[in-house]
Amino acid sequence: MGVVMKSSIYIDELKTSEERFLRAFEHSAIGMALVSTEGQLMKVNRNLCEMTGYTEVELHQKTFQELTHPDDLAKDLDCAHQLLRGEINDYQIEKRYFHKNGNIIWVLLSVSLVRDRLGRPVHFVSHIEDITSRKETELQLRYTNELAREQNNRLVNFAHIVSHNLRAHSGNFEMLLYMIDQAESEDEKNELMQHLKKVSSLLSETIVHLNEVVSIQSSIGQQKIKLNLLEYINNTAGILAAEITLHQVTINVNVPDNVEIDYNPAYLESILLNLVSNTIKYRHPDRQLIVNISFEEIDGKKILCVSDNGKGLNLERYGKKLFGMYNTFHGNRDAKGIGLFIVKNQVESMGGKIEVSSEVNNGATFKIYIT
Repeated sequence: MGVVMKSSIYIDELKTSEERFLRAFEHSAIGMALVSTEGQLMKVNRNLCEMTGYTEVELHQKTFQELTHPDDLAKDLDCAHQLLRGEINDYQIEKRYFHKNGNIIWVLLSVSLVRDRLGRPVHFVSHIEDITSRKETELQLRYTNELAREQNNRLVNFAHIVSHNLRAHSGNFEMLLYMIDQAESEDEKNELMQHLKKVSSLLSETIVHLNEVVSIQSSIGQQKIKLNLLEYINNTAGILAAEITLHQVTINVNVPDNVEIDYNPAYLESILLNLVSNTIKYRHPDRQLIVNISFEEIDGKKILCVSDNGKGLNLERYGKKLFGMYNTFHGNRDAKGIGLFIVKNQVESMGGKIEVSSEVNNGATFKIYIT
């Protein structure tokens, strides 16, 4: 009789312990799952369902491999196999899951393994904490730090440019003034004066360019207002009408007339003028220039795209220099190497970014991401 009572007490304790676990499992503040050694989701709690957007029934039909972002799967599987082999007692990793709607969720995953009395693996116990907000903040901070690093590098580059260019102009002035002083005839003096005027004009142009860069660097808080994008594109075509007509340029615009963006008016005008005028400047000599300007919104990201069928660029060779100041790549006499430098600075000062894809003889595409 005593033995039966002892067994009964043991069963009651086991049942109570199991009920406690199930309550803790279901009402946990984070996602929890019991996962088979093959990866099948055997049991999931309400928090995990809410986190992933799936119902309990839907999750039971899935494996953790199906939910995991492909780039994170190998790391997770490697840890799971180490756990099964008894090489580790548990593991914790950051990884990405796919929400039912296709969005990415960052999670902190902690996994342990339940074994039977003989030491054989029974199932995994997974604790899943949603850290999407934290990761997005980290990624934004990383992007901001990288942007600050790039801006610092540009400022250092700018300082070198100022020093080099102004010193070069100063040297030219000194040399020409000395030569004028030593000239033996009026004709020689007049010729040297023409050179002096040209050097003066070039100096003025350089100072204008440098002032533009300083203006961008010192006006991160430039005012943004709502602008109709199509209106500014049409204004750009109007400003460049003479060149467009002269070179028989076809411009295709695929931008809805109701698209509005928050941007600085002067910057938007400058960006469009630089990009479109560059397509004309670097048009291919053997075919009519076609410029396509489009706008799309993907996952909340607004993207302005300007593409052409012009000369194109060897990005492997010039990609890192493309947005540098005074860098030119096609040997055009009227190329100053300032336009794309200014465009990149203006785009980034508005909180966006610019990307380029191009092939030699196959044109170029510039994508501007607008925040």
